[in-house]
Parts: sequence; C-alpha cells; structure tokens
Amino acid sequence: MKGPPNSSANKNFSPSTFKLYSDRAKSNILYSFKIERWYIAQGVGINASASKTKDYCNQIGYRMPSVADYTNANNDDIWTGGIPGRNINGYRRQLSYRGGNGKWIGGLFNEWGTLFNHPNHYLGLDDWETKHPYDWYWTIDTYKGKSIRVDLGGGFRL
Repeated sequence: MKGPPNSSANKNFSPSTFKLYSDRAKSNILYSFKIERWYIAQGVGINASASKTKDYCNQIGYRMPSVADYTNANNDDIWTGGIPGRNINGYRRQLSYRGGNGKWIGGLFNEWGTLFNHPNHYLGLDDWETKHPYDWYWTIDTYKGKSIRVDLGGGFRL
C-alpha cells in the first residue's frame, strides 16, 4: 500500500482493511489487518523545530503525532503512555493496540522499526530522513514546557 507522500496535492487517507485468504473462493480468512493511521514526513532535514513541524502538519491538514503514535516505550521522568508496567526507554517490537481507555499504545517504531530512506531499509520512502542515526521526530507532547522528541536508539529527548 502506498499512501499520499509529501509531494501529493491530495493528502487524504482513509483506513484500509487487508484480508489474506487460504483459498481462491475467499471463504477462509487466514489473516486480516487494518491500517488506521497514516504519516507524512516533512523531508526537510533534522534541523526543523517543534513549532515548524507543528506548522507543517497543520498546513497539510494533519495533526502533529504524539509520543504514542511513534513508540510503546516508557520513561518514568518524561512519558508513561507506553506498555503498562514496562519502564524501558526503548520500544518493544509488537503490534500496536488500543488500551482500556481507547488510546493507542505503540506506533511506527514498534511495528516498523527504523524509518529512514536507505537502500538497506525502506528504499522509496523519499520523504523520510537519510541521516540515520539522527532519526528523531518531534511530538505534540511536552514535559515541563519543553517539546518531547523520540528516536529509535535513545528513546526520549527534550
């Protein structure tokens, strides 16, 4: 599946359900999944500020992601919206799910791993960074008045 990239004039996305069947008659579903969230990377370099990132998201009609949209990690000092009872400042590879309060636990990192445009990873993600390990992302969340950013290698940053 390929959704709208940064360069697309139409950035609309509708959730999509995928079903895999074990037979040609499509009567026995083996696996089904639904993509409910879509992300568009700005693709302008790692020096964008949180406020510029928020402006960009608003400009294209999207919202700035929260920590929970990226990771299922926790950090007692900064963020505790990840996997309940797991205080590890790094994501765990597993599918995201909705917690008892209906909020998502987990996101891009735990489901897809690193997201940067490199031949050994996700070639064709032209809007995503090419400067690993500097693959950190701003969030709408704050801690003590400072914007929280998340990255794959080191967890949370202010």
